[in-house]
Amino acid sequence: MRVLLISPPNVEPIRAGIPLEIDEEIGAIPSLGLMYLAQAVHDQKKHEVSILDTRIEDLSYEEYTDRIVTFKPDLVGITTMSFTLNNVINTVQFINKKLPKTLICLGGPHLKNYSEETLKLKNIRVDYIVKGEGEKTFPQLLDRIETGESLEDIEGIGYKKDGKIFINPTTSLIDSLDSIRWPDRRLVPYKLCYSILGNGEIMTTIQTSRGCPYNCIYCHEARSKYRRRNVYDVIDEIEHCVSLGIKDFFFIDDLFTLNKQWILTFCRLLIEKGLKIKFKISARVNTIDGEILQWLNKAGCYRIHYGIESASQRVLDVLQKKITLRQQKEAVFLTKKAGIRTFCYFILGSPSETKEEILKTIDYAIELDSDYAHFAIAVPYPGTQLYKDGIKEGIFSCDFWREFAENPHRDFKPQLWLSLPKNELAGLQTYANKRFYNRPKVFLRELLNTNSMQQLCRKIRVALKLLFPGRHDRRHGSLEKQKI
Repeated sequence: MRVLLISPPNVEPIRAGIPLEIDEEIGAIPSLGLMYLAQAVHDQKKHEVSILDTRIEDLSYEEYTDRIVTFKPDLVGITTMSFTLNNVINTVQFINKKLPKTLICLGGPHLKNYSEETLKLKNIRVDYIVKGEGEKTFPQLLDRIETGESLEDIEGIGYKKDGKIFINPTTSLIDSLDSIRWPDRRLVPYKLCYSILGNGEIMTTIQTSRGCPYNCIYCHEARSKYRRRNVYDVIDEIEHCVSLGIKDFFFIDDLFTLNKQWILTFCRLLIEKGLKIKFKISARVNTIDGEILQWLNKAGCYRIHYGIESASQRVLDVLQKKITLRQQKEAVFLTKKAGIRTFCYFILGSPSETKEEILKTIDYAIELDSDYAHFAIAVPYPGTQLYKDGIKEGIFSCDFWREFAENPHRDFKPQLWLSLPKNELAGLQTYANKRFYNRPKVFLRELLNTNSMQQLCRKIRVALKLLFPGRHDRRHGSLEKQKI
């Protein structure tokens, strides 16, 4: 079979608490999930597989659709998240019309919550869904489709048969991540990949662990089984990437620093093998200490992303963060002391949060003085405890994500757990960005940490969009005219 895996263009974005300017200008970040799936299919040596990742390639909508038609796929697999559902539907409608014999399979977080709703959609034809980790499930599905064998015993899939919908039990998690082949970056045009906040080198995404044992109520990965790869396997993958000219790595682990001994071994191996790479990670403030930071810096870590969320201990407890303000301050201070840049995330509008607490958080962001700050409005995503509690307590007028999954439409906007009026929250978000970024020291700091005129222009463009929101909104005309 000819299999095409797609990350669709974001022509119909859903505003979900994060300024669209951030998503549009973040860079060309490759989809690691698609690369893992493609590698799993490729290893079978039974099917021809290709990736069309619109986050990497700067294509017009016409060029994008031409690529689909030219490949002539027997099956198309599409990454699907709830807030990208409209984009997925646009692509599926096109394929249903232009390539009516091509089978459609959707996978991704959306299917974990809304499998049956997706297969029942009336305005598009979806043939299969895969929920959960697909590296083993998806190749099995392709084999059975080709041979015509029964799909009944394949865990974690959904399909239609004789006019009926079948949803098989969810697949168990892959216990040994070392059993999954790491992907060959040549499956995508990897030399085009970059991060606007990177070091100017070719970059890629990489993952050493999956899951997170913590209980943050706003996160869909909360309370999921934590599994980690063998450190030597990770080093081998990095060596392979370096041989391709890749020197900038974005570790997408939800919690990179959970195991101190693993981190220290990882850093020592990078140094011993002379792998002079640069990388950025995400960490919790309660999993960091001076020794870890010193080793990370020696090994090439140039930025750590921290979830600070709030300056109110009361709000942190509501969010079930299990961290303290003291831990936040110490982590940021020690990270700076170690010579590593910091990126702090803040949430505005958490349940029961007052305007005074939000303003205190904005002041706190200035006080911490991280290199970057990200201010997001609290959005209850599907499957999170925040969303479940909101429905249970009658905060939301309906199960709005399920209704959207059943009847997607362009005008959809997620409801918020409004501790303040929506317009006031949006105003505070803009105020936070202006307070933080409209400071001479920030401009000077970025100027000194810019590697090229092109990168400087990109940073200026993002800054203008953050400081003057609304003036740069994307306008929606016909899809054929959109740049993706």
